Order: sequence, then C-alpha cells, then structure tokens
Amino acid sequence: MTHIGHALSGITWAFAALYLIWYFTGRDMRQMYGLGALANGFNIPAAIISGTSEIWALLSAAMGAWMTWLWWHSGGGDGPRRRLRRLAGRFTGVRRTAPTTN
Repeated sequence: MTHIGHALSGITWAFAALYLIWYFTGRDMRQMYGLGALANGFNIPAAIISGTSEIWALLSAAMGAWMTWLWWHSGGGDGPRRRLRRLAGRFTGVRRTAPTTN
C-alpha cells in the first residue's frame, strides 16, 4: 500500500472512531450520519489504492450513499439546501422561440 493509501485508511479509521464515540455518547444522529458518510467516502479510494477488494470499495460506496441520504433527510442538508436555493434564485430563465427555417 502506498503512503496515500495509508493516509486514507487512517482518515477512515479516525472518522469511524468518531462515529462510534458519537453513537455511545448519544449525540445527534444527523452528525453520526455525516461522520459515517465521510468515513465511507475516504474508504472507497483507500480500498481501490490498496487493491484488496473491489467488493469492499463497492460496499463502502453503498454505505456512504446510504449514510449521505440519511444525513440529508434528517436535516443535515438544510444549510447546503438553503445556499443552493439562494444561488439558484440569481438565475432567471428567458423564454425564447425556436428559429424557423422558412
């Protein structure tokens, strides 16, 4: 495994440890989902770089997507959602007619 793979594995384990600490101390579930999504997100390239198993990378991708979905729908995505709506409000659509070939 390369140095990058070791670094990504270390980051993965750090986020996984924080996830367990949050779980056992009864913290907010939204924060736990965010930490789980980050841990799995860093584990995907770590599994690919190490070459241990494509199945492990696929499992991490699925778990990361599920944790991100749980985070977004439990209120974790309220801030990004608000910023995206504010950004989208700056753009206004212009209706134009299609050119004709007469």
